[in-house]
Amino acid sequence: MIFIFIMTICSHTPFAQNSICLKKSNKKVFATERISQAVFIELFGRSLDYSANYDRRLFKGTGGLGYTVGISYCPDPSLFSIPININYLLGAKGNYLEFGGGFTYFKGLLTNNFSDRFYESYFDNGKVNVLVGVGTIGYRFQPIKNDLIFRIGLNGWFNNKPQKQLINPYPYIALGYCF
Repeated sequence: MIFIFIMTICSHTPFAQNSICLKKSNKKVFATERISQAVFIELFGRSLDYSANYDRRLFKGTGGLGYTVGISYCPDPSLFSIPININYLLGAKGNYLEFGGGFTYFKGLLTNNFSDRFYESYFDNGKVNVLVGVGTIGYRFQPIKNDLIFRIGLNGWFNNKPQKQLINPYPYIALGYCF
């Protein structure tokens, strides 16, 4: 509900768009004339240990509404995950406040060594086939000229088990390349 409220306010607030010029071949392309995309590696966050992700804005420019899709595999425990997130970047000139929400699909087999209290409320020992809700709030540094993306923030994980409904803050850090 809070996410929808913030998205409503942000979509009606006027922001000046960056008009930084990128030189590609001999043709000039302005940042406001293209859809921003990025690839990055995220440590912790929406997957257990790490994930490789693709991020794309839905409209021209570097901020605004977009989505992120990732993939991860952790050998111990033997767990595969796919994080999917819709996000909104609020800010300008490469500095953004990032809000998002989505889910991570986990599939795999937990080992006996896997007894972390943080995950006990999400996964039962044995086979795993579960969706976990994830909320995101963080800072994103994505300047146009340097083609660098840096993200840091918190994810809130929540489950659908009535007896153990939890929202746990879980930090993330990410580094990648935007194009």
